[in-house]
Amino acid sequence: MRSFLLVLLGIFLLNACDPKIENPIQTPTHTSKGFLIGNEGNFQWGNASLSLYDNTQNIFYKDIYSSVNKQALGDVLQSVYYYQNLYYLVVNHSSKIEAIDAIDFKKSFTLNGFVSPRYMLAKNKQKAYVSDMQANGVYVVNLEAKKIEKTIPLAGWNEQMILIENMLFVCSKNSNYLYLINTETDVVCDSILVAKGANSICLDASNKIWVACGGSLTNYPGYLFQIDPSNKKITKQFNFKTGEAPTAIAFENSNHSLYYLNGSLYQLNAQDSILPSKAIIERANSNFYGFNIIDQQLILSDVKDFVQSSEISIYELTGKKLTAITGGINASTFVKLQH
Repeated sequence: MRSFLLVLLGIFLLNACDPKIENPIQTPTHTSKGFLIGNEGNFQWGNASLSLYDNTQNIFYKDIYSSVNKQALGDVLQSVYYYQNLYYLVVNHSSKIEAIDAIDFKKSFTLNGFVSPRYMLAKNKQKAYVSDMQANGVYVVNLEAKKIEKTIPLAGWNEQMILIENMLFVCSKNSNYLYLINTETDVVCDSILVAKGANSICLDASNKIWVACGGSLTNYPGYLFQIDPSNKKITKQFNFKTGEAPTAIAFENSNHSLYYLNGSLYQLNAQDSILPSKAIIERANSNFYGFNIIDQQLILSDVKDFVQSSEISIYELTGKKLTAITGGINASTFVKLQH
């Protein structure tokens, strides 16, 4: 009874503009709109979680996976991927992917057998690809059979991927290359020399690829590259100062701009030839960690000290702040709700 009264008191003390926090036993409905929040949790703590923010009703669902499925999600929720009425939750240190229904969030099945999975991308129901931090390869997964079919050898730590027709472009964290896999043969068929530490990839409005390379704090600077996938040539290159690097990118078609995190959040117009000198959202005392663009709004997390709850802020594309909510621990992934 005492715990229940404390919860009520906490809700009462929230500001009027703060979202309503639903009791954990409540779950979203198929009418909910907004976005999912992947909270990594802490390494080896087993406290990863999946949250949901309904921005039409201003309701925050703190941990929908555990609430619905009556079990913990696992250790480090690296990424969330939607495909054909399911969300795939890539749980890195638990070496698994949980598939949950996109309507009621109930667990559908679990994919096991990974080493340290990072990101997933599906070509069809018979063939999806999963990058990995430690497996020295990219997995080929049959989603219908719910199993790993094979591994495509690719040395080192592999990160985000993008699929263009029958070509899979894979970021390689430990090398200077962007690798290309032919999805008809599942063979590495080419590579593009970029820079050390490719971590993020996206497609712009003109079907050009953007790649962010993190370099290292002491030996290698960061870079941004624009690549024409038709001829595999670099069409633009942006050099960062040593000690600076883009850690996440996303492209917004409505204003033809690439947004990237480099401590603060920056906006780079696709026609620009030099990096912007001023951020649109200054880091100040925040510890920005993950972001995405959903419905022409910027969603950005401040993970503070990596232990306490994250603050998730929503901005206009210009950087004007609209609202903020308290998320889970180490919020890093934001995915638009699909029904």
